[in-house]
Amino acid sequence: MRFIAILVVFILAVGSIVVGKIHWNEKISAFSGMKSKVVIENEKPENLNKSAEMDISKYTVNLPLELKEYIEQSFKEKEQIELVLLGSNSTSSEEGTWSNLFKLKLEEVYGDLFTVTVFGIQNKNSNEVVEEKLYEEAVQAKPDILLFEPFILKDNGEVAMNQRLDNIEIMLEAFQLVNPELHILLQPANPLYDATYYPKEVAKLKEFAIKNNITFLNHWENWPDFESEEIRNYLVEDPDMPLKSLPNEKGHQSWANYIANTFTGENIQE
Repeated sequence: MRFIAILVVFILAVGSIVVGKIHWNEKISAFSGMKSKVVIENEKPENLNKSAEMDISKYTVNLPLELKEYIEQSFKEKEQIELVLLGSNSTSSEEGTWSNLFKLKLEEVYGDLFTVTVFGIQNKNSNEVVEEKLYEEAVQAKPDILLFEPFILKDNGEVAMNQRLDNIEIMLEAFQLVNPELHILLQPANPLYDATYYPKEVAKLKEFAIKNNITFLNHWENWPDFESEEIRNYLVEDPDMPLKSLPNEKGHQSWANYIANTFTGENIQE
């Protein structure tokens, strides 16, 4: 009887050890599984467009050096950049316009680095914009970067070239008063078919930009030759002008691609 009692105790002890071992292994497995899950979640890739670890130098390659360095430093330090787009009839935040397409491309590449505000002043020449101070709202946005199309097409036939350049200086000085470190980029409005004086005026605008060390973005390079019939397919009639003088969908796409490629090194997917 004593032997049997000892045997029973021995069996119970061994059983207890085995059960305990099984229970312990289950706990270890459960813990290991939970840890793996946490690791997987933590290692889930971030949105690279918003990651300060991303090397953005491949996107800024087409920008002038000073602006390139400014954007890269702002990205590294996670400081938002205020970008203002100021222009005339062709500059709009509406879907499908060059400015809207460009804004979407910036978001795709840089995430929320840029805050883009669009100011399109419709049907006003530069004299009217200056006299009525219609640019003041854009000034109050205190941009870090100003992409400016200075009403040169609306001025055509209405404002003398010297006066246009004076008006541009007045407006730019107002922006620089609120931000002396402002980065300025000038661009023309869209080209016109077989125009005579307008291209010469755009050339004068480019000369003004070079003389004042301002970057000039000549997006006309991305359009068909303005003397060719093909460019008619990129323009639509302006209700306020008796000719095709506004970009259509193809025109906005060409314009947007040039500006987007300057800022991101990439074209916009059509």
